[in-house]
Amino acid sequence: MTLDLGQRPAVLRSLAYSAKDRRRRQLSQNLLTSSGVKKYLGALGTNTCDLLVEVGAGRGTLTAELANFADNVDAFELDPEFAKAASKATSQLPNVQVHLGDFLGSSVPATPFTFNFGRKPFHSSRTNEIMRWALAARTLERAVVITQLEFARKRAGDYGRWSLATVQSWPTHDWRLVGKISRHDFRPVPKVDAGILELTARPSPLIVHSAMNHYKDLVALGFGGKGGSLFRSLRPRYSHRTLLRAFSRAEVPEKTVVAFVHPDQWLQIFNQLEP
Repeated sequence: MTLDLGQRPAVLRSLAYSAKDRRRRQLSQNLLTSSGVKKYLGALGTNTCDLLVEVGAGRGTLTAELANFADNVDAFELDPEFAKAASKATSQLPNVQVHLGDFLGSSVPATPFTFNFGRKPFHSSRTNEIMRWALAARTLERAVVITQLEFARKRAGDYGRWSLATVQSWPTHDWRLVGKISRHDFRPVPKVDAGILELTARPSPLIVHSAMNHYKDLVALGFGGKGGSLFRSLRPRYSHRTLLRAFSRAEVPEKTVVAFVHPDQWLQIFNQLEP
């Protein structure tokens, strides 16, 4: 294709903007405005910690505020331009260190830490990666993560429905929707609003460690069944009488669809079926 010399600068600018937009989407570069930062900090509360790991430092606006909540802040940023800006914004804060690169490739801290993600992901796959990392981090005490609002509501049971991931991790982690942020509190403005999801590691698991795999297997069976209800999904493994007794004690009606069974009820059912 031949470009008109008079139009070349405009075309090149358009191509540059397209490349920037692709990179922005790949790296989830929807940054909080000042009002969005205030909402996030409000959800964060007043608790402080020894170590805070921030993912998606952006230009460092939120990072500088997070320095007030921890003795040390390790901030990660994938975009070289943003990482440079974040380093500059926090250059006078001795307790902040900005790292260029993907935090998923770093080692989990050896000491207890708080995890923060103050950027709205474009892709649910990225959100799932972040949450899997947080759940697997044995030294994690708390995570406060911005996600798409729909994702946060599903994980926190805000509709009265519970996801497989939430139920399976319930013995070790508590999930809560602690805030909402309008899409207009981000730049660029995304298509949907955001939720602030809090994941807290329990001081002691609700079931013994040796039973954890059995519990997760039971949950997977319940969610993967084709019976139309949790009761029918579990029927191939347990007798009708055994299930009736377990469901009665957990106060779960026999025809309840699996997604509407509260995680605490799951634990009661499990304790009855696998004493």
